[in-house]
Parts: sequence; C-alpha cells; structure tokens
Amino acid sequence: MRLVAPRKLSQEEVFEVYYYTREAPVSERKHNRELGRQFHVNQTTISRAYTKISDEFGTNPQLYDEYLKWKLTKQEAPYLFNIKKNPDGSYTFESPYPWIVDYMKRRFSRAKNKQKVIESMKQHLWNAEAIWKKLGKKNPANWKENDLYTILAQTSEGSKYSAAIDMRMVSPALKSIDDLTTGLKSEPRTLGIMLLPNFPDLFRQIVETCKQIAKTERERDEINLILTVKSQTGMRTGKRRFEQALWGTKIAEGRSSLEVVGDDFAWQVYEKKEEIWNISWKTRKLTETVVDFVRKYQLKKGDWLVSMHEDRANDILHEACDQLNVSRLNLHDCRKIYVSFLVRSGIPLEKAIRLNVGWKDIGTANKHYLVFEALWSGLEEQKQKFERMF
Repeated sequence: MRLVAPRKLSQEEVFEVYYYTREAPVSERKHNRELGRQFHVNQTTISRAYTKISDEFGTNPQLYDEYLKWKLTKQEAPYLFNIKKNPDGSYTFESPYPWIVDYMKRRFSRAKNKQKVIESMKQHLWNAEAIWKKLGKKNPANWKENDLYTILAQTSEGSKYSAAIDMRMVSPALKSIDDLTTGLKSEPRTLGIMLLPNFPDLFRQIVETCKQIAKTERERDEINLILTVKSQTGMRTGKRRFEQALWGTKIAEGRSSLEVVGDDFAWQVYEKKEEIWNISWKTRKLTETVVDFVRKYQLKKGDWLVSMHEDRANDILHEACDQLNVSRLNLHDCRKIYVSFLVRSGIPLEKAIRLNVGWKDIGTANKHYLVFEALWSGLEEQKQKFERMF
C-alpha cells in the first residue's frame, strides 16, 4: 500500500481557517470538519493550523498585517476610518485598511498644529468615505482609473480636482499613477473690474456702501476694519478654531496676535501651511483704523478682534456690489485687490509678494491672481502712491 504525505496548507488557506474559526460573523463560521472537507485535509491539520497561526500573530506583527490585508477580500469593511480623542489628549487612528492608519499617523506626527491637521484629515477622509460608498465600499487598494472616471462624472467641474486628491490619498493604486490630476484643477476666478483704471475709486465706493448697509455701529466699524485690513495687508480670512489669519486674531495672545502699543500696533499672523507673517508695511489709514477700533471697543487680552460672522461680512459685501451694479466681490478677493494695488503703485512683484501676508514665490502670485509686469524698485515713493489709493 502506498502512503501519501499529509498536504500542507498554504498561507492563504491558514488565514481562511483562522478567519472562519475566529473572526467571521457567527452565522458564517465553519467547524473543523467542514474546513477539512473544503481543503481536503483532516480535522487535526485544521486544528494545528489554527493554533500555530494564533501563536504567530502574537510574535509576528508583519504576518498579522498580511492577514488583515487578506481579510479585506473576505468581508465588507464597516467604515473607512475613525479618529478618537483619548482622555489624556492623545489620538487613536483606526481603519480596516492598514495603509490609511499609516497615513493618518504619519501626517499627525509631522504636524506642528495638531488640532488643525486632525480637522483637515477628517474633512478629506469624510470626502473619501463618501466616494468609497459610491463605489460600493470597494477596497481602495483595488481602485482603478475607471473608478476615478466614474466619480469624476458625478462631480461638478470645480470639485473634480479635490475629488481626485481625496481618492488618491486613500488608494495606493491611484497614488502610483503619474499625472492623475492633470487638467482637473479649475482656473482661478478672475476679476475683470479690478483691471479698470478707476478701480481704486470704485473700491472706495464699495467700502462706503458696505458701511451704509451695516445695521449697527459695531457692524459698520467691523466691516470697515475687515475690508481695510484685508485690502492693505493681503491677510486671508482664516479660521477662528485654528487661531488663523484675520478671524483667528486675538488681542495680545494666540497664534495670530495683535497688540496695540501707543499709536501703533504689532501684528503677527498665523497663515495657511503654518506660515508666520508680520504686518510691518503699514499705511497711516491702516494703523489708525486698527488702533482706533481696538481702543473704541476696549478690547483686552484674549478677546477676538472680529466678532462678526464671516458669512455676514460676505453678505454685506455682496449687497454693496449689487447696489453699485458691479460684479460681486468676496472677502478673499481683497487679497487679490491688495497685490493689484501694490503693483499699481509701482512696486515690483518681487517685492510685493514679500510684504505683509504675501506669497513664498513669484510664480504663485503670477499664476493665481494677475499677470504682472516687472516694475522699478524704490519702495518709499511707491508707498506714498499706495496710501493715496485709500
């Protein structure tokens, strides 16, 4: 009689034994006898395989990671990600997909502003999770270009680039594709009226109309402060919860900190990409507006500079533009207005992008805001021209 050696289970078969013995839903679990028939081995082989793999998982994290990846092919993941804040202030990052956990941990560890990066990750991952659900909760590791095109077909033009970025973030397969986002980013909004010769006069009219629309004295003073600061410093609107830019500015404390000293002020501004800028190139009107506002409303250390909601400020600006029968401006447009006024004053773009809250390189300003010409230097003379525009 010829003896046949017992068959050895493959790693994938051992994973399947462990899964159907230990982790599958109760209704789907299988007995050793059933698994033995499935793999054509006896029950003892199944039992030994389960015991051995259970022990190895405790000493071999890499093997367990391989099992987790395999398990994704056997069951539908219940969620894409989860971020938990622990009682001690630390965070726990969870996902059925190990590479998403690695991404969250890596990005969190590199960030200086932990709260901001948590909020940013959540927003991107919420978007990615919505896409994941639209794709039938398909494992992101198996996403193909066709899946990207499926989502882009359902996405508005202005959001296609963001959707591609969110998909690439959670999908190793898409991340490996070169030029994935080419042609998806929409062109920046252009402001034709900003190029008119009389635009400085028009902008002054817009500001005055905003002050007339304001319902209270405090609202009138705040909208004047907001438009003056943004159009003369390039400051972004920002986020209060991150202590970022104008809306995140506090008196004498915080990341964005404003301190009035005599008839002057010192203002350090925390901006996007964790940049720090100082408002040091000031017009007389800017200085007087800021100092008078802080004193009039007796703002003290720890107070927010601006109390008006961002939506209300934009509504006032929109209404003013409507009354003057011109294209609607948004608060962020004041950043474009700022650099356009600098260039109108004769300040070369190379210097303009370094003043107050500018840009790290000339290419960014040139690409996203206006087409500038190289002009002469000599800031003091041009500063006087800049001041006269207000």
